[in-house]
Order: sequence, then structure tokens, then C-alpha cells
Amino acid sequence: MIRELENLRIGITDPLLFKSSEAYKRAKNLALSSHRDVENICSSGVRTLDLDAEGRYLLSGCSDGSIYIHDIYNFTGSPSFTANSVQVIDRNHKFAHKYSTECVQWYPQDSGLFVTGSMDKSLKVWDSNRMRPVETVRFVGRIFQVHMSSKASSKCLVAVAGTESIVRLVDLTTGSCTHELRGHERAVLTCRWSPCDEFLLTTGGCDGRIIVWDARSGKSALRVLNHNNGQVTYKNKSKLKSQEVAVNGLCFTENGQNLISLGWDGRGKLWNMTSGKKEEVEFKAKPSEKSKSVQFDVAGSSRKELVFIPSDGTILVYEVQTGELVKTLRGHYNEVNSCKFNTMYQELYSGAHDRNILIWTPDLLQEAAYKDHVNLQSATTSSSTRPLCAVTQDVWSSDEEY
Repeated sequence: MIRELENLRIGITDPLLFKSSEAYKRAKNLALSSHRDVENICSSGVRTLDLDAEGRYLLSGCSDGSIYIHDIYNFTGSPSFTANSVQVIDRNHKFAHKYSTECVQWYPQDSGLFVTGSMDKSLKVWDSNRMRPVETVRFVGRIFQVHMSSKASSKCLVAVAGTESIVRLVDLTTGSCTHELRGHERAVLTCRWSPCDEFLLTTGGCDGRIIVWDARSGKSALRVLNHNNGQVTYKNKSKLKSQEVAVNGLCFTENGQNLISLGWDGRGKLWNMTSGKKEEVEFKAKPSEKSKSVQFDVAGSSRKELVFIPSDGTILVYEVQTGELVKTLRGHYNEVNSCKFNTMYQELYSGAHDRNILIWTPDLLQEAAYKDHVNLQSATTSSSTRPLCAVTQDVWSSDEEY
């Protein structure tokens, strides 16, 4: 490490390459944190997680409709820290969802606003300072997932996927539905905007298809991803399938060039978004709960990336480019529903049916760092405490001695 820092200082190593390399090493060495945790106040299983743009406030939604916000910043000066809740909407609150909160997301620009989608067929836009909804949009079917584009400049549209075969786009400014995307034949389980193109949207449904949409286009869809890598046109959409089973999870890589999909059978696939072809890479996990969306996340740069996929009570860590299983994270006692990676500190947060939110930190001498902190604190305390005799002793000299 010292040699690498010296090479960086004298200009031998590229700063961006050094940054991506170290971030990859930290993400690859994640382990359950021994000294940091999240206050366990969730009244039911944790369904969904999201982190604000500053990486400070962790937003979570539970299967009983409750919502929690935890402050994960540590200002205590000690490595041992518990992230306490700063805002709570319990299931008995008058503004709480009646049924499971399936998806939560912060407004991409700041932490003053967030949206939630629920099984009670409602999308709510919340003011995080007053913790009350400023807008509620009702739908015909239950909602499985909602998503806002992080690159939206002109209009911030919320994509809503649910039991209907129609994907609806809601404008946050007016609170009304502006688009109806028709292409799926059955319920839509997941939706995801591209991190690079604010108008590019992907959706996956129970019909086994992944459809790519352009929000500006009047056409039905741009393309349907075909797992056989055959001729992809929208005219033969009835013969096209992205996966043999329902698609219940989608996630883009950081540069937006690749898309990872997950199905009910637990098989994940890697797609090239430029060509629309399926890569010869596959990720395997245990089959997830049907009719539910699974939230997983990707970490790393374009050179090396890792994907964190929930698999029953564990989290599987795969290399995106090779499909190699790097690590298995164990710590939950029940099925894991959601993973969220913090790119600022290379930390992972996971929520599960066991009502716990766990923090996974890079296992780089964290135990030794904690012992050093304890030794430093004890040394400081002992040096600041003077013996009683030293305090009461008369140190003044007498004139008679001279």
C-alpha cells in the first residue's frame, strides 16, 4: 500500500485507476461489521432500502407498511457506533401505507423528498422534514416497484410497475400520469431507469420479457431483449423472451453499458445494452419469493465490478465481467430482500425478513483499528488523571532554606 501511494504521489500511477482499484479491493473484502450496526426498531420484515445522494440517511420500508429513516453518519469519534432512527412512520400512523411498502427511493437531488410504492395500490410522495405525504397517486393494481431517474434534468418521472401489464410514468411536478407504456402481457414486477440516459427505461415482468423503452418516443418500445440472441424486432414480440421465467429484478452497471436481470428461478443474466445481446455470463442464486421484486446492487468501476445478489438468507458476491463467485455474506436469519451499496465508503446495507438491517464494511484490519482506538482512549484517560498526592503536595519553597 505504501509503495502504491508513493507511485501515486510521483505520478507513476493514474489517480482514477488507483481509485477504482482500491474501491474494488474494499468492496471485495466486505464482512459483517463488528462495531457498527443499525438500531433494530423495525416492526416487521424489511422489504426495501435506499440511500440518499450524500450517503447519510438510510431509508427503509417494511412489510407492514412502516417506514424508517436512520442516520448512518458517525460523529462520536469512536469506531463503535449504532445508527439511530431520526424519523419513523409506524404501521399505526395515519399516513402509513395499509399494506406492505414494496419500494422506497430518495429524490435524486436531495434528501428533502422521497417516494414509496405499496401493495395498497398507492404511490406516495413524502416531505422528509414533516414526514407526511404531499401527493398520493392511486392505481388500479398493486405496486411492486417504483423508480426515478438519477439523471433527470427537465422532468422527474416516476416509473410504476405493478399487477397491471401497463407501466405508468408519473410526473412529480403535477402528480399526474403522463405516459402509459404498453408491451407486457402480464404483471410487471420491476423497472429501472438507465444511470446515463434520463429517457431510457427497462422493465421486466411475469411474461419473461425485458423491454427497453424511450420515454420521448411515441412507439411502443425500442426492443425486447432476447435470450437466444436472435433477430430482435418488436413485430415478433410474441416469440421473444428474455428469461424462461418471470423477471423480478433489474440493475444497471455504473456506466449504464450493461444490465443485470434476475428471474424467479434465481438465475441472473448479463446484457449488453449497446447491442441488446446476452453475454456468456450467468449468476446463480436460490429461487426467490414469487410475485415479489428483488432489489440488488452493483459496485465498482467499469474495469471491475461486483454484483450483490440476495439468495435466501445469504448475499452472493459475483464478479460482473466473469460471473465468478467471489464471496458469500452470511449474517441474516431469514430471507434477504434488499441490498444497497454505498459507493462513497464502499459499504453494503442489507434488509431481510428477520427485521434486521445489517452493515457490511471492508474487513481491512478493522479489529486492529478498534484496539488502537481503545488503547489511545485509555492512555489519554490515564495521563489526564493526576495522583491525589501530587495535587495536594506543597511545592512552594521556604525562605528559611536559603
